[in-house]
Amino acid sequence: MSKKYLGGLILCLISVLSWGGMFPIMAPALKIIDPFYFTLLRYGSVAIIFAVILFFVEGINAFKTEGHIIRLWLFGTSAFAGFSFLVFLGQQIAGQSGSIIASVMMAIQPLLGALCWVIYTAGGADFPEWSILRYSTLTSILGVCSVIIVLAISTMFGWLKVPTFSQISGVQNALVYMITLAGVIAVFAWNMGNRIIGPINGILFMNLVPITSFVITIINGYKVSAFEILGCLITISALVGNNIYNRYAAKLKIVK
Repeated sequence: MSKKYLGGLILCLISVLSWGGMFPIMAPALKIIDPFYFTLLRYGSVAIIFAVILFFVEGINAFKTEGHIIRLWLFGTSAFAGFSFLVFLGQQIAGQSGSIIASVMMAIQPLLGALCWVIYTAGGADFPEWSILRYSTLTSILGVCSVIIVLAISTMFGWLKVPTFSQISGVQNALVYMITLAGVIAVFAWNMGNRIIGPINGILFMNLVPITSFVITIINGYKVSAFEILGCLITISALVGNNIYNRYAAKLKIVK
């Protein structure tokens, strides 16, 4: 195993461990603020941080979309608007067991869950000549633009309310984690890791997300039922089997 490939594995591991911890951390935050405005606070900050870093590292020309603005907007909207809106809204609705359910949905990306993030991950392969920083920055900026539009319309029609300073202050610890570890670091590490080891290998790491969430949730005092544990084990076993089968099928195609 080359050092570069090992580095890719470590980057993916950092990402999924960070994402595994975000669901238990979000549980109390979602009782204070809605997932939509939280998404703006989180990824708005992430986009600004990425933009500042990109400007100093690659210069102003790196912000040019080179005719790819529609695709970049689609990928960014899928990940930074669609994924966060749907997954955390689902977690909020599910209540106490929401963090576990949401983390399992992260793990079943290859089949039917977290489709928005799948689109984003696959989209990164369309820009092999771009740096990971550039792809992460432009997609996050365009994704946040979609978030702003959705929030503006929803607030105008009274479906959402702008959070108060007290609400924002109440979720500041969750914001710090979601912006840094589960935001800037995890997104960059995930994009870089998948470019090195490939999406089929990267997706397999998602099986660690529910495990991490389980451990943190149990430590926080949640009593996990035998049914929940069995369901997660079955899901993860099926995903591992599916990944092994895909590898075997790919090798057969190469031999033929």
